Amino acid sequence: MNSKHPQYDAVADLYDRAWGDDRGSTDISAYITVASQAEGSILEMGAGTGRVCIELAARGHHVTGLELSRKMATLARAKTKERLSKPQQASLRIVVGDMCTFNSPTSFGLVILPFSALWECGSKKHAQEALNSAYQLLAMSGCLFFDCSYYGPGGRQRPAPRILHSKRRCPLEPSGALIFQERDLYDERSGLTKKWLHTDTEDERGNVIDHRTDLIRRIYLTPEELGEALIRAGFHSDSCELFGSFDLRTPLDDPSFVDSNHRNFRKARQVWVCRKHAKEPI
Repeated sequence: MNSKHPQYDAVADLYDRAWGDDRGSTDISAYITVASQAEGSILEMGAGTGRVCIELAARGHHVTGLELSRKMATLARAKTKERLSKPQQASLRIVVGDMCTFNSPTSFGLVILPFSALWECGSKKHAQEALNSAYQLLAMSGCLFFDCSYYGPGGRQRPAPRILHSKRRCPLEPSGALIFQERDLYDERSGLTKKWLHTDTEDERGNVIDHRTDLIRRIYLTPEELGEALIRAGFHSDSCELFGSFDLRTPLDDPSFVDSNHRNFRKARQVWVCRKHAKEPI
């Protein structure tokens, strides 16, 4: 997923348990809704292990899933064979490639980047290149739809310098469990977050029998920075909508996303819907 370096090769075996298939379906429902309104084929940038693109192919859409990590792409192809019928499999193409430089002989009616895939670019420069690429790959009147994390209004617009996330337990078959804990270190100057994923393997008695630590580097852009990047990519400001949730109705700046103590913002996400229109004559 990360542009220029396939860092998710190292965690491909853990990805679905740590972040993937168990996330729930709120975002997938939104991607299905937007896809149902698209004209033409769909491109998913940062397809990972196929969580979203497989769901879209199952509903009859022609989808290209673009993923930089060969190991993640291999898992996506295996899941495609397990979950889709032969005709559905034919409508989904998993491609190993970089979202910043991907070329296609045909354009797409919809380009998507689910689950903060844009953050995996690793730098603001590469994030801009990915948005430029998305714009170029879109057909006229096509739609770019993506979501990413949000850290609140005002002075809270950026991640805290250090974040220790709650532990998550994933049962293993026939016994034991994986215990995940994430630790983030954010550098405001570069906009880069270093995320350490600590994984303990427990036996059936709860004893830790193995431990590993993996490092992932991610970028973060505020809504304002993303809006400017989208304009630089070619989108008109009045053709981009920013919502705070997957209901695609409530704007991100709605007061409902921030309570009196300014703590409720973590329930919000940046959910962008951008349409490509012809440039106005000068």
